[in-house]
Amino acid sequence: MSVPPEREAENIAKSKARKLQGLSKFARPPLAVVGGGPSAVDYVDELRGWAGDMWVSGSAFQWVKSLGVVNPTFFTIDQHPRLAADGVGAKKAILATCCDPLVFHELRDAKVEVFDLVHGGEGANHWATTVTAAPKIALDMGYTDITFYGCDSSYRNRTHAYYDEPVIGMLRVSSNGESFLTNPGFLLQAEFLCKVIGQFPTVFKMRGDGLLAAMVKSQDHDITHGERSLAERINKGFTDKEHHHG
Repeated sequence: MSVPPEREAENIAKSKARKLQGLSKFARPPLAVVGGGPSAVDYVDELRGWAGDMWVSGSAFQWVKSLGVVNPTFFTIDQHPRLAADGVGAKKAILATCCDPLVFHELRDAKVEVFDLVHGGEGANHWATTVTAAPKIALDMGYTDITFYGCDSSYRNRTHAYYDEPVIGMLRVSSNGESFLTNPGFLLQAEFLCKVIGQFPTVFKMRGDGLLAAMVKSQDHDITHGERSLAERINKGFTDKEHHHG
């Protein structure tokens, strides 16, 4: 969720004043990055038995904890104060410095590592979702085996593995011969992650289905239904980026 620039600057200043350590670097085990997509329920046994490190995005944290996963890391870039409730009980956390002070207060007894999403240099800030920040900072921290769970970037019969919520800006996107309901933020998430996974398949992997899985297979997609001007803006953005980087 976005907040006004002045609130963002205030959040960063307050979190830096806490003098928390930056991201640590040393030899790393495999890393699972867990989102709240509906397919996550298909991998409960894998999550329970995961032998490496695990970063759990936002609201998915309480659900993963309820599965009996031992000591997962709460992970978020979200600037909204309600994320404080999502992180209750975390013993470890990785937070963007722009997170709300209430989140840091809730996690005052946890081992917290921070990174600067806003001023972190080229490639630090993909803004779409928390999990789009994971590839860069995971590599920065020394991880070389990273698997995404529940990062479907689309909906099944519900929006999340653990609850259903109203969807704003619904789009229908086709990829690999399938059609998916999604929203603009998730579409941007899928576009970014499919490129990362497609280009570096020995480092980045995924478990799940939905739009992201289809785009990883086809490396292509098309917005077929949605508010016309919104779809045109998104498609124009993709085209501009391709021309810029091409």
